[in-house]
Amino acid sequence: MTLALNDVCVSNVHKAVEVAIEEVRGVLRDDLPIEQLRMEMPDGEILTLREENGHVILAVVWNDFAARRQETVVYTLLGGRIVLRR
Repeated sequence: MTLALNDVCVSNVHKAVEVAIEEVRGVLRDDLPIEQLRMEMPDGEILTLREENGHVILAVVWNDFAARRQETVVYTLLGGRIVLRR
């Protein structure tokens, strides 16, 4: 799984990066299993991305500005590890 991210602050510099999350065996959305991680609304902002207890934890706030909707979701990528590609 690869995430292409814009406006990421790395060492106090904002840039575009590509983050690979490798060796994922499954995905939980708010502790419930789902088949795959996907864009849930037209815009998303990653609040946290970290490795914890052999998994990757990803908290995202999804936005649909036109519909004035917002939802915050926590994904657990089972068995994943983070690799920064650029």
